[in-house]
Order: sequence, then structure tokens, then C-alpha cells
Amino acid sequence: MTCGLRNATALAVAFLFATAASAADPNACAACHGEGGNSTNPAVPSLAGQPAQFISTALYMFRAGQRKDAQGQTIPRKILNKFTCTVAGKQVFAADFEPAVSANPYIQFKFKATESGPVVLTWVDDDGSKIVGEEKITVT
Repeated sequence: MTCGLRNATALAVAFLFATAASAADPNACAACHGEGGNSTNPAVPSLAGQPAQFISTALYMFRAGQRKDAQGQTIPRKILNKFTCTVAGKQVFAADFEPAVSANPYIQFKFKATESGPVVLTWVDDDGSKIVGEEKITVT
């Protein structure tokens, strides 16, 4: 892929939107809380039939990183907390997201590629899992 600065920025933004869109899937709650909000896991509360105040308070605590499991350990929020971009092995951008930042923030940045090589975009979740996107660019 031959790529100028504008195309490299578009690549980063497009991949970010694709990742954020998959993380914002409305069915994501069902993965833990069960189909229709009816949990079959005794460690995970059902959402179906809960009052709105319960759900809004739980969501606030969950997104703020304040929920604890039975052993008192923080429950990972499954949201992005770190993003890095390297070009040809050199870091050109990095961001650490604190709890007050949106769960899946919009990120836009610019860089000037001075050599050909891979552009690697890495997102790290609260639980340590990584999403990595890579595309080779050629500087002409």
C-alpha cells in the first residue's frame, strides 16, 4: 500500500471506528448477563426486571471501575485504557485513558511517516487483552 500522511491518518481513524463499533454492540451485555438480561451465572446479576435506578447505578460503578467481585478484586470494565501507534517500529503516538474518559474514546492524531514499514495500532483493555491492527505503508 502506498500511503501518504492523509491516508495513514484515515487508516488509523477507520480502524478505530471499526473497533469502537464492535465494542459498542448492544448485545455485549448478553455475554455476561444472559439472553434477554436473564443471567444463568450466580455470580452475575440478571438485568431483566431490575429497576432503572439499580441498572443506572450499576452501570456507573462498572464504567468507573468501582465494581468488585466476591474476593474484593476489581472487575475489569472491558473498555480501552491504552492506545499506541508505531510506524516502522517507532512509537509516534500513545495515550493512557483514565477512568473519567469515555469507554471507547474517539482518537485522532497526525504523524509524518519518514520511512516505509508497518503501521501498528494497539488497544489495551482493562483486563490486559489487546486488539492489534497492522498495515504496511510505503513512503515514496
